[in-house]
Amino acid sequence: MKPKVMSFRDFVDEMKSVAAGKRSTRKHAGKRVFASETAMRQFKERQTMVALESVEAALRLLTGQNHNLTRVIQAGKFNSMAELAAQSGRAESNLNRTIKKLSNLGLVRLKRQRGRRVKPELAIRSLRIELDFVDGTAKVLNRL
Repeated sequence: MKPKVMSFRDFVDEMKSVAAGKRSTRKHAGKRVFASETAMRQFKERQTMVALESVEAALRLLTGQNHNLTRVIQAGKFNSMAELAAQSGRAESNLNRTIKKLSNLGLVRLKRQRGRRVKPELAIRSLRIELDFVDGTAKVLNRL
């Protein structure tokens, strides 16, 4: 569900009209409401700080194959996911899955191209992860 961006004043006015019975609550039910695009972006960044589900998930992302993939993405000498797959030596279906995981973590940004095409680009250069081996959890501490 896509979040809604509206000013705090508009949000208060809308809630008052709902409380007065002038409007139904269904319009924004289940949606997050943000005061600005910046607030929404900051919220998403904080969400990715804890996006890893386990130590195993963190270690799977740190493979040599993914390291090579990030080098190819950084070079940016491709125009489609098919070209990226060819340059990285990976199957396109596996590549799409990996790119999605890297994007959810905030390592890669998916930039819209013409039509339905997307081109991944490196969003950050380094990442600090805290691994708790007792609890089996992983947490992203900061990104540069």
